[in-house]
Amino acid sequence: PGASPARRAVAAAFLRRALRLAAMRGAELCSRLDLGGGASGAGGSAEGGAEAAALVASQLHTLLHHAMFGATHLFYARHVDQVMLCALYGVAKVQRLPPTFRDIIAAYRGLPHARPDVFRCVSLERDPASLRPTRSGDIIEFYNSVFVAAAKGYLLDLGAGKLALLGPPQGSFSSVSSSSGNNNNNNGGNSTLATTLLRPGRAPAAPPAALLP
Repeated sequence: PGASPARRAVAAAFLRRALRLAAMRGAELCSRLDLGGGASGAGGSAEGGAEAAALVASQLHTLLHHAMFGATHLFYARHVDQVMLCALYGVAKVQRLPPTFRDIIAAYRGLPHARPDVFRCVSLERDPASLRPTRSGDIIEFYNSVFVAAAKGYLLDLGAGKLALLGPPQGSFSSVSSSSGNNNNNNGGNSTLATTLLRPGRAPAAPPAALLP
């Protein structure tokens, strides 16, 4: 409330950028995971595996979109990848796919930007005024205690086929990963979605320079 149209446009552009980056990293994870025939019925063939990965990437992109614009608080003072990893596991659960959280984290470790603190230290509770974390835990605790409560409706609708799929994110993972890596090098490794951008009732004068490592 009270934000100018220009500031709202800046915020929306930032969220779209964050969404695209998270979706592309998730799509890369899908291509590295064994998604089996559960999503494609392809019996584990290479072609079927690619089809399964594309389908799950579409479902993940859709879930991330709804979380980004409908449950934005999930991203306050958190690394975007933390929400992405939980969203991917949530999609695997509702679609009854093989990957466990352990499998997803193992695949995530292989991404060029991955850092252990992304899945070892996640904000679970925050000071309501400053949004600074007051309690942290690992990614599984975040999924169980925070993510599921916020995303349950979207996950159920996704599992029931009630959400129109956005399709896999378009573009090159390597180019996006390289671009975000450059941001990290130039800005001291700021790895969270800026709370000044996302706090309710506030809008920034300009988007933060660093989005993700």
